[in-house]
This record gives sequence, C-alpha cells and structure tokens, in this order.
Amino acid sequence: MENQTEHKGKELFPSYIDEIISGLKDDKGKADALNDKAWRLQGAAPTTALEMARVALAYAEKAMYREGVARGLHNSGSAFFMLSNYNEALRYTQLALNVFQEIGDKRGEAQVYSGIGNIQFRLGNYDSALESHTFALHLFEAMGNKFGMAMCYSNIGNCYQMVAQFDEALAYLLKAHAIQEETNDKQGIAIASNNIAGVYYKLKHHQTALQYLFQSLEYFKEFHNEFGIAKTLRNIGQNYELLSDYELALDYQQQSLALTKKLGDKHSYATCLTNIGNVYQRRNDFEMALNCHREALSIYTELNEPQGRAEVFLEIGATERLAGNYGESLAIYAEGIQIAEEIGAKTIQADLLLGASASAEMMGEYKESLRLFVASSKIRDQILNADKQKLIAVMETRLAIEKALKEREIYRLKNVELARTLDELEHKEHSLSIAYKEIEKKQEETAYINKELAKTLDQLTETNNEKNELLGIVAHDLKNYVASIMLLAETQLRYEERFSKKELSELSQKVKKSAQQMLDFIVALLDANSIETGSLNFAIASIQIYRVVQSVIDRHNNNAERKNITLDYSTVGKDIVALADFERFGQVLDNLVSNAIKYSPSDKTIRISAISHDGSVWIAVQDEGPGLTDDDKQKLFKKYTRLSAKPTGGEHSTGLGLSITKKLVEGMNGRIWCESVHGQGAAFIVELPEPNSEKKVPQIFSLG
Repeated sequence: MENQTEHKGKELFPSYIDEIISGLKDDKGKADALNDKAWRLQGAAPTTALEMARVALAYAEKAMYREGVARGLHNSGSAFFMLSNYNEALRYTQLALNVFQEIGDKRGEAQVYSGIGNIQFRLGNYDSALESHTFALHLFEAMGNKFGMAMCYSNIGNCYQMVAQFDEALAYLLKAHAIQEETNDKQGIAIASNNIAGVYYKLKHHQTALQYLFQSLEYFKEFHNEFGIAKTLRNIGQNYELLSDYELALDYQQQSLALTKKLGDKHSYATCLTNIGNVYQRRNDFEMALNCHREALSIYTELNEPQGRAEVFLEIGATERLAGNYGESLAIYAEGIQIAEEIGAKTIQADLLLGASASAEMMGEYKESLRLFVASSKIRDQILNADKQKLIAVMETRLAIEKALKEREIYRLKNVELARTLDELEHKEHSLSIAYKEIEKKQEETAYINKELAKTLDQLTETNNEKNELLGIVAHDLKNYVASIMLLAETQLRYEERFSKKELSELSQKVKKSAQQMLDFIVALLDANSIETGSLNFAIASIQIYRVVQSVIDRHNNNAERKNITLDYSTVGKDIVALADFERFGQVLDNLVSNAIKYSPSDKTIRISAISHDGSVWIAVQDEGPGLTDDDKQKLFKKYTRLSAKPTGGEHSTGLGLSITKKLVEGMNGRIWCESVHGQGAAFIVELPEPNSEKKVPQIFSLG
C-alpha cells in the first residue's frame, strides 16, 4: 500500500504526490506539476495518473486557474479511458472541451476532440468518432502541429478499419506513419505500426503485419511503455497462431501474460489466457486449453465483465466439442447464449448458436441443430444490416467532411481575390490613417488645452469665492473688534472722571482683550495664507510628546479653571516620541485644547492621551461637549466655516483653527480625524510617525 503523508490543510496525499509538489508554494505551480506528471503516466499507470489529476484539479479550482482546470479534467478523462470507464471518460472530457473553448486554447481543444473520438470508437460509434477526429485534425492542421495531425490520421484510419474500409484505413494510417517517421516520433510510430498491423491481420497478410508489430515493439521497449509492449506481444502471438507457428505463438502470448500480471491489468491477463487456450486447442491439447479458458472465465467473473464471460464460454464450448464432449459442450454454449442475449452481444450470440448447432448435430439432434443454425443466421443478418448502417453513417460523415473541405477550398480561393482588393484598400486606408492621426493629435492637444483651461477656471472661481468669503469675514469680524475697542475707548474718555481706578482698569482689560482677539484673528489669516502659498517651513525631528502636552496645559490652565474644567493628561507617557516640528505640533495641540475648553460646559473634564500604535503615535484630545452633528462632520476642517456648537463662555471663533490644524498635521507627514456622537462629546485624534519606523503615514498634503 502506498505510503501517505500529511499535507497542509490536514488532507492526506500519497507520498508520490507530495514529492511532486514539494518546494512549490503557489497552487498554480502545483496544478501544473501534477498535470504534467499525470499526462506522462496515463498510459503506464492510469490509476496513479487519475489520482494526480484529481489533486491537480483541486489546486487549479482553488487558484481559479482555468487552464489548469481544463488540463485536470482532460487528464481525468484520459485516465478513466485507460481504465475502460468510458462513461466517466466521456463526461470529464466533455467538461474539459467546454473550458478549453471558453479560454480559447485551440491546442487543448484539438486534443480533447481527439480524446472524445477515441471514447466514441470504444463505444462502437464510429461515425461520431470519425467526426470528432476530423474536428481535431482541422485544428491541428491550422496550427501546423504535425504530431497532432499524425495522431488524427491514425485514429481516422482505425475508424475506417472498423467498418471494413481497409483501403481508406491504410491510406490514413500510412499518412500518420510517414509524418511520425519524418518527425522521429517513436512513440507515435509504435502506435501507428500496431494499427497498420491490425489492418493487415484482418486482410490475412500476417507476415506484413508482423513486420510492423516488431517495429512497434522495438519503440515501445525504448520508451518503457509496458502497456504498449504487452499489447504488441499479444498481437504478435495471434499472428503466429494463424501462421500455425504454435511454439512462437505460445512464447509471445506467455510473455504478454507475465507482463499484464505485473501491471495488474486483469482484463488483458484474461485475454492472454484465452489466446493461450486457443493455441493449445489448435494443438489438440484440450486439457491445457480448458484450464486456460476456465481461469480466464474466473477472472471475467471477478471483474463482472459479461462480454468476456460469453467469449470464453464460446471457446470452452468449442474445446469440449473438439474433445468429443458434445453434451457438456451444448450445456456450455447454452449458458453463453443466455449471457450474450442479456447484454446484446449479437456477434458472440450468433457464434455461440452456430457452435451449439454443430454440437447438436454431432449428437444426432438434427432438428435442434437446424433450429440453432437458423437462429444464428437470423442474428447474423441483423448484424450485417447493423454493420451496413454503421458503414452508411461513416460514409455519410465522410461525404460531409469532403464537402466541407471543398467549401473551405472555395472559400480560400475567394479569400485570395478578396485579399487583393483588401491590399488596395489598405493602401488607401494607410494614407487616410496618417491624415486622421494628425487630426486626432490636434484634437487631443485641443482637448488637453481645454481641460487645463477648465481646471484653471475652476481654480480661479474657487479662489475668487474664497476671496469674497474672506473679505466678508474680515469685514464682519474686524468691524466688530474695532467697534468694540472704539466703544470702550469712547466710554473711558467720556466718563473718565466718574470711573474709579478699578473701573478704569477693567475697561483697559476689555480693550486689551478685544485687541488680542483682533490680533489672533489676523495671525490666523496670516498662518492660513502661509500654508496656502507654501512659505511655511517645518523642522521635523524626534520630539517628546509629554513636553509639548505639558507646555500646552500650562498655557490653558487659567482658562480651564475659570470654567471649572479639569485638564487630565495623566496617561501621556514620558517615553512616547514622534517625528514632528516641536513648535508646529504645539500650535496643533494648542488649537485642539483651546477648542475643547471653548465648547465644553463648566464642571467637565478634557482628557489628553498618547499611545504608540503600529509604528505611529496617536495623540487624542477628548472633551465632554455637545459633539458634532452629521452636517458638522461634512464641514469639518474646511476654511471659514463655523460649526453648530457655540462657545460656552462667550469665547470668540475665527472659523480657521481646524483648517490650519489639519494643514499643519499633514505638513508633518501625519493625519487628523474626529470621532464623535452628537450630544456625547468629541475626540480629535492626531497620528504622527515614530522615529525609525518603516511605516509611512500617507502624506495627503505637500508644502513648498
């Protein structure tokens, strides 16, 4: 029993399969390797080839590799054919044909048509076989594939041989033989020589048949094709038997018998035993003949092959009759007749009836003998009519093929004339094509210019809109700041004598606050302009996140305390380092913490956290404010936009802070996003690369 090893996925494969796919990593390569080996082994070891094809098919389907699927199906069909399972062979081969046609593989399609022809031949459908082999021949001819052409000629010759068209059979077989000798295809020569020998055997030209068989045997031995060797030895023995050279006949049949036993080919082993029994029968060694025939009968019974059993009953009946055991002979014939009738084997049934008629006559049972003879004659008439129908079907197929060839030749000649006209048209078309390409080139240039103009127009329109929006914001916000300062100054001047020193100080603080807000607004506008024009520089280096966080917290503690807001940064580790510009990152964090304080109600907590994550550092600022609506999320990070939330302590907003923050983060090769559920606060997360990390955060924006 073949050793088995465990394969990935817990599937058990025979060790010879693991040896083939060892070292191959992708499923496509495994499918190809197994299909190649299965194709080479199908003649010598069809069971092994079938197992390899099954595994190759599984790998090909897993990899969605259509060519591998087609080859796996074809190899499976070929292996089933060698194992005489013609129904499965036809099913798999037809599936292979569909896939080869789907992917446009003409060589594979031709090979499969040839395989279908071989199956139809074994099933006795010679017209269908001829049609399939002719399809294959046309495909191989179109490709100039001489190996394939020779194979098809040989197969077509066999079809004609089976309907006794021996002249046509020899013509095609000799064509195959000539091509194979021209290409030095020794395996092909071996097969063709066997087929040619079969024709000469039927024509009773046994010496000529033997010449071809010995040539076939030589080449099969050279390639160690033991199935071919066994078949050829058997055929040589049959020719020597009919030449009455019984010693040589026995010698070759016994060589074939030993080889078929070694190969485990029980069907061929039983055939050899029958042939050896026939030789002993011709030598009048009836005991040895019966021993051989009875052993063959036992094997056919084991294999459940009723046709083989019926054939052996014919030989045993004949041997018993020749030995003078007429009663036993008649009983044997009767058993064989019943089997032949059940399976519809009419030729064997007719031969059995004729043998039984002879045995009855020898027993003096003349009426029974006549009845059996008449029954045999009726069946032979039926066989003759059926053979005629097969011959008619083959000849009709032959005529259809010849008609198609003539039509193809007429079509070719018409195409020659058409080709001349096309040459003239092509010359004119070439001139027009040059002119058309020039026009097309100019059209492409015009289209490109138009596209660039449209892009520039869009940019100008967007710039103009931004300018108008900016002017509106500047006019509105700066007007408010200036008006506030003027009102406070006018109040101070008008009522200076009435105000106490403390009240005057408070008025001055308010003027300062309004001026600071105006300054902050102008600085934000300048920062936005610097980013847009690419004049902002970044000094990227390894920075300690904790230092930046602590600096920002120190600046905002007073503002937070006024609203009783807690700034919690306890989870920020001192060892977390990122690649960034210290000042610019401080500006980013300052903006985020400032916004969180601005939009958070009193008595809340703002949490600043930082973690290392897959080659990056994530810094988050999370508040307990109103959060963002779906509409806010669409506007987030856009210039000059204010969101639905309002500052909770009367703080001012420029509408530029988050836009500037996003550009600064992207300028440091990072990214920023927000996670928020409306009514449950918001978390702004900044991702920056770690030093010496292979991970690169996608740079969405380029500065300068």
